[in-house]
Amino acid sequence: MRRMTSVLFAGAIALTAGATIQPVSAAAVDWTRISNPAGPDRGAFDFFNATASPTHPITVAGTASPTVAQVNIYCFFDQDRRTSSATPLNGSTPVDVVNGAFSVSGVASPTGAEPCVLRAVPTSYTGLDGSAGNSGYVADFAGPTFYAGFFIRTVKPSTTLLIDWVASANQPNMHDSFGAVESGGVGSLDPSSNETDDVYNGLFDGDLLLTTTNVAGTHASVQIDGKNAYPPGSLYTVSSLSNTAITLSVKRVTGGELSITEREPLRFCSSGSPCTPTATGVDFVRTIRTSKGGALATIHDKFVDIDHAAHTVSAEYYSYISGQGTQGGVRLPGQSSFHFVTAGSTVSTPVGPHTIYMTSDLYAADSDLQRTDGGITYSAHAAVFFAHTNDFVMRYSRTVPKNGFAAFSWAAEGGQTASAVATLAGPAQKSLMPHLTLTAPAKTTADNTPTVRGRVTNATNGYPAKVTITIGSTSKTVRVNQSTGRFAATFSLANGKHTAKAHAKDPGGIALTAARTFRCT
Repeated sequence: MRRMTSVLFAGAIALTAGATIQPVSAAAVDWTRISNPAGPDRGAFDFFNATASPTHPITVAGTASPTVAQVNIYCFFDQDRRTSSATPLNGSTPVDVVNGAFSVSGVASPTGAEPCVLRAVPTSYTGLDGSAGNSGYVADFAGPTFYAGFFIRTVKPSTTLLIDWVASANQPNMHDSFGAVESGGVGSLDPSSNETDDVYNGLFDGDLLLTTTNVAGTHASVQIDGKNAYPPGSLYTVSSLSNTAITLSVKRVTGGELSITEREPLRFCSSGSPCTPTATGVDFVRTIRTSKGGALATIHDKFVDIDHAAHTVSAEYYSYISGQGTQGGVRLPGQSSFHFVTAGSTVSTPVGPHTIYMTSDLYAADSDLQRTDGGITYSAHAAVFFAHTNDFVMRYSRTVPKNGFAAFSWAAEGGQTASAVATLAGPAQKSLMPHLTLTAPAKTTADNTPTVRGRVTNATNGYPAKVTITIGSTSKTVRVNQSTGRFAATFSLANGKHTAKAHAKDPGGIALTAARTFRCT
């Protein structure tokens, strides 16, 4: 798996010898406005096939003041204090401004660093080398926030395949992205123009990965009915081109934020030797949606039955704590401070949505620019195993009901401070909570044999198998429709006021309750 990484330029970097930054006062007569690929303060998002167009050039156009003869295109990030490169995105040839307008095609798409703000800077402004001294005048050169997503697709249908064992016992962080498109994966630089808001903007499936092998290297990280199961991206021919059977949908939402849905069949295959992939009867479906300027991503996974039979699934999700061997630490639910973890230790997490916080620096002040923080908010609790001091896995076992699914959901939060991550994690925890509601009968009914109806919504862990409804001393337990979450039970009641109480426990162990009062007349 080729994985892009989030790049953090922290601390001041000295300017190259002889380079200068023009003073703020010099900007008073110069201005530029980029209008393409989007206007100032707007989001410009590109989702592209990195195999067909690996460099993904873009066209940049706009207007400038009469005082500007030529411009260079740069991308600014980290509160406009740094440029993504000392070399302009348009290369070594400046862009001419003709009659107050400029346009240039073939501009390099800034996909290798954080999302940034495109600005056309007059060539008279020098010293833009990626250091922290580039600010002070950028407000006069306006442009859009640019961020990009990509996918890599290789297609080579074949029936004779090899399993690509990327992970090993001592390197569990070398992995294939399970939720990835084909062998290359979906990568998204999530929307952000400010590194303080989001330094974990290279969120790849929320940094929650299902690896080709488990951390012990003894079996696949996903097992269906007790046998190793793999997505198409982990099954390779001798020529290392994947057998493809994945569908992808992409939706651009308000503000340029992104929603991605992927579906891929899981297959059995004998490990380490040529084999014929065999259907498991289970598909994997992953939906990712970014929000909060890209600092928050929600991830919803489903293991879906497609052969009309119940299955068992075990899954081991992987996440990484930055700062290995130095200052990286973790704060588990119920803990008040970050701490080092003991390699090889296992902890149990509480039921219900909670957040595991991570930091790259245990000792930095909360606003230190060299510190990055993140959080993984889960819905279904799991056993958390720390393979090393800088990584952990979340282990789950679940039943995939006939014609139903097993679900796991998370939110991945990223920020420059622990307090910023906590601010995102609070609403995320609420959003991952399933709900039980009663919708019938009406508040007043002439029917003495009313049907109590209800529904489970936001089933982040899958639907409960059953719901118990109690009216007075009478209780009935009914099945929950595993496709819709709906249920119903009919009671025989006398005239008068009645209260129906419903109780269920979802597959993640969360207790769900609801009540509805009505009158029979």
